[in-house]
Amino acid sequence: MMELAAEFPAASYGQWRDLVDAVLRKSGADFDSLITRTPDGIDVQPLYTDAPASFPCLAPVKQGWDIRQRHSVPDPIAVLNDLEGGVTSLWLSVPADSLKTVLADVHLDLTPIVLDGSPEVAVAMLRLWGRIAPESVRGTLALRPTGDALDLITRVSRTFPGLRTVVVDALPFHDAGGSDAEELGASLAL
Repeated sequence: MMELAAEFPAASYGQWRDLVDAVLRKSGADFDSLITRTPDGIDVQPLYTDAPASFPCLAPVKQGWDIRQRHSVPDPIAVLNDLEGGVTSLWLSVPADSLKTVLADVHLDLTPIVLDGSPEVAVAMLRLWGRIAPESVRGTLALRPTGDALDLITRVSRTFPGLRTVVVDALPFHDAGGSDAEELGASLAL
C-alpha cells in the first residue's frame, strides 16, 4: 500500500477545524454548513479521522491507499501493465478457466485479488492461492453467504486468515431508492 503524504506531519482534527473555520468566516459561512443531513436525519460530518473522538464506534485503521484496477477481459498483458504502472490490487471479473493464464506472471503473495463472487471462480482462484503460503493470501472472494457457498466460506476462512470471503453490497437497495438507513438495514439483514 502507498502512504501518500507520509513525509508531511500529521495535522490534528483541531488544526484542520481551525483552518476550515478561518476560510468559512471569510465567505460568511460556518462549520455547520459542511454537515450533511441524510433523509433519515443522520448528520454526516465533513471529515472523519482515525481519532476515537471523531468516530468513536470504530477502532483506528492504519493502512495506506489501495489502487485497484478492474479487469473483465482475460488479458494477462493488460494485468501486468497495470501492476507495473502502479496498481496495487486486481479486481477480476473473468471466467474461472482464464485465471491461471491471466495471473501466470503475477506475484500472488504480493498482489491482493478481488473476485466478483462466483463460487466457480473462487474455487479456481483458491487452487492458485494454494501454491503460496496461506498467510500471504490477501483479497476478497465476494461470495454470498447462502447455499453451497456457506461450506466454502467456512473452509476458506480457516485456511486463509487474510482473505475476505463475503461482501455485502448495498447497491441494489440504493438503486431501488432506499435511504442511507434503509440501505444499511437491508444490508445487515442479508
